[in-house]
Amino acid sequence: MCILYLHITNFISIVMSLLMKKIILVISSIYGSFFSLNVLADISSAQIQPANLESIIISLYGGDGVQLITSTAGFSHSPHFQDDALQELNQLTQGTLDSKLPTPSTSSGIIYQYDASLDDFVQSNDSLGPIFVERANTLGSGNMMFGFNYSSAHWDTYNNKGLHNINLVLDHRDLNEPGSDICIGGPAGACYLFEEDDINLTLDINFQTKAMFFFSAYGITDKWDVGLMVPVVKNSLSVKAYAVVNEDPSSQYFAQDVHLFDEHGINGDAPMDALSGSKSGIGDILLFSKYNLVEEKDHQLALSFVARLDTGDKANLMGFDSYGFKTSVLSSHYFDIANMPFKLHINIGYDINAGVLGQDEIDYALALEQPIEWSDSVLALSYEIIGEKDINKNRDHNLDAAISMKYFMNEFGILSLSGRVPLNNDGLRASFIYVLGYEIYF
Repeated sequence: MCILYLHITNFISIVMSLLMKKIILVISSIYGSFFSLNVLADISSAQIQPANLESIIISLYGGDGVQLITSTAGFSHSPHFQDDALQELNQLTQGTLDSKLPTPSTSSGIIYQYDASLDDFVQSNDSLGPIFVERANTLGSGNMMFGFNYSSAHWDTYNNKGLHNINLVLDHRDLNEPGSDICIGGPAGACYLFEEDDINLTLDINFQTKAMFFFSAYGITDKWDVGLMVPVVKNSLSVKAYAVVNEDPSSQYFAQDVHLFDEHGINGDAPMDALSGSKSGIGDILLFSKYNLVEEKDHQLALSFVARLDTGDKANLMGFDSYGFKTSVLSSHYFDIANMPFKLHINIGYDINAGVLGQDEIDYALALEQPIEWSDSVLALSYEIIGEKDINKNRDHNLDAAISMKYFMNEFGILSLSGRVPLNNDGLRASFIYVLGYEIYF
């Protein structure tokens, strides 16, 4: 137990030292003022900008729904579209809260395999691993790796609706009994059914996430790895809105206007509004452990456990407000086709508190890896399928595909590149996510 404690203590101190140095160096050079917490106001908006990104959409039109100008008919209808506006805008807000960039694999590109002739573990480059799918291989006792990935996503759709052109229809509040039972301006059949009026609200939402994932792993034994991942996240969110009143045809029987916007936004809302903001910070930190159960020449089987800490700021879309836990079975299999080597990696896991709604999900993934060797270098191409299926509440099913590449440069480390696209449209999705990465080993 003493030796194990020393291993863990040594690992944590080395990792934290490296992480702090790398974070300061890389963030300052790539992001510049990444950590500046600027809120960018659109000059067309007369509203006070919200304090956090979570409040931007719901804060449109003053944060109290759509309020019209006091009616020229002598009675106020200003709040009569309020409830439906708040409900629709809140639903869109919930969609942005569930945004999350896919985390990269924490498996090192360099592994160590047992050589019976040497009675020792030696470096093996026959598998560099995919970028999103985990391998069953472990690092080997005393070996350590460090890496970082840069990822960016421009969120395009929410439940198959384009975020740049969202059309909402806001219904009038029912003032008396259900149905259009209030009629003004004349006798039945020749009067204005003003409860049939509605408001067409068009939104243009621009939402982008960028992140640096810093991760490291250490081999406590030949079969057991531990590690951590620290995401540094920048979210930018802006929304523009335009609303117009659609009067019921029966308005022809009434000479005055009942439902009007105030063009100057003084005695009621103006028809146009816009808000924006940008925030940066640490996301939810991940602690992970992997134990190899089967280590054969062509087959490996491992168990992994990941704990997600609630270190990210939920109000600024950088994390969830609860802990998360995920356990997975990982398998890797080597085979040849026409004398060409391939590696098949399969993951099946159960994720507790996987999203902002507290839902659990079943995660599954597979990757076909093709290593290409020449001279002392190795290029690995991976074709990946990644799925996440909610098992309660909203029951979203996210299915993605990715093509990844890793290039091993001996003592200079490993460069990686990946492009990921959605195969369906459940939830909040980006049409393309790219990842650039680098790994070194010790």
